[in-house]
Amino acid sequence: MAAAAILAAPPAAPPPAAWAADAAASGGYPAQERQPPSPLVQVAGGTDARDVECRQPLVLMIRPSGDPACVAEQSASRLTARGWSAAGPGAEAGGGGGEAGGGGNGGAP
Repeated sequence: MAAAAILAAPPAAPPPAAWAADAAASGGYPAQERQPPSPLVQVAGGTDARDVECRQPLVLMIRPSGDPACVAEQSASRLTARGWSAAGPGAEAGGGGGEAGGGGNGGAP
């Protein structure tokens, strides 16, 4: 019966005033959990597709239609072969230039 009493008790939550203070100090997100909104929300808010921020560990890719998408790094090379282009800070440093680097239909690394 003690186990049933433990399961029935609601979890303790921080007081709403603490949430409000934390959210105000961190721009609307709790400081330890700040994550950028989805690419759709960012673009709807006026952010250029190439300036979208992705949640870690995702990377920014641009669809052939010009829309941004945050994808797993393992998917980026396959998507590049299908006409997507790399964008964002990692594109210059690690990617090697999107369409020019892939060589079209040829060799896998």
